[in-house]
Amino acid sequence: MLAHLGLLTYVLAALAALLIWLPNFVVVNDHLPAEWSWRYVAGSGVPLGLLLVTIAARQSIAPTFRLLLLFEGIAAILVWLLCLKAFHYPPQANFFCSLQVGISILFGLLNLIGYRRELNQITRARIRN
Repeated sequence: MLAHLGLLTYVLAALAALLIWLPNFVVVNDHLPAEWSWRYVAGSGVPLGLLLVTIAARQSIAPTFRLLLLFEGIAAILVWLLCLKAFHYPPQANFFCSLQVGISILFGLLNLIGYRRELNQITRARIRN
């Protein structure tokens, strides 16, 4: 029960941070029309936020601290910062922003698969006991 409450608190905090960050991103870049591009999607922070939620969910049910999850988060944040740094230089920005979206999708899917597998192990262990 306490683990679920902690995870819910983290998810709500992540959503609150997203709701605060996204309007600031749009206001700072108001000279750019909203578009479906690698730069705009990655720069908004939405893929990174979703990745961080999946990392928190997987870590919340892990029996021990997973250093790999920490490295996933750090790698995604560093690439996101490079994406923001190069945001107004399209050749570099397209590379870093597409890399950030790709990393977020790949690690997010791997975390969801791992979460489901670990949750099934926990459920089977509870049924046996």
